[in-house]
Amino acid sequence: MTSTEKAERLLDQMLAEFPRERRPRHDLWGGIAPNLSDRHPRRRVTPWVAGGLAAGVALALAVLWPQWGSRWSNMSLMSVRDSGALLSVRARQAHAYQERLPLLDDPTRARVERDLAVIQAAEADLAQALTLAPHSAVLSRLYEGTVQQEFDLYDAIVRATEPAITRTTT
Repeated sequence: MTSTEKAERLLDQMLAEFPRERRPRHDLWGGIAPNLSDRHPRRRVTPWVAGGLAAGVALALAVLWPQWGSRWSNMSLMSVRDSGALLSVRARQAHAYQERLPLLDDPTRARVERDLAVIQAAEADLAQALTLAPHSAVLSRLYEGTVQQEFDLYDAIVRATEPAITRTTT
């Protein structure tokens, strides 16, 4: 066993022994409440500063947009959508997601499942639209973004439940 594994086990053991709740020895609100006053009022953004920021963003978009557009314009996801590599990755992620989903509390699990259903419905709609317009760069980008959202959701669930898995296995 490496020193890292020993340290992780020791930390997990210490965390398991640590009480779930600790109450302060005395009421702390008396020291907190006076610090909540608005002694430092926020400065308002002047119209000149806001206009300058908006102009800077517009200029940056004008300069960078052609590069982003050319990067994606030649990409069609119709071939990617049915590729074995994408299907294999999606299957692995979906499997990990299904394993971890029961670790979530009921309201969270219901919300995640609703969100995934919305993403998958949008993905199916975009795939159908791409069959009618296979060279549409806009539809391809939308489809790719939807696929990425699905993968991100799977990944978020796996990452969010990782500490629970680690602590229960040691």
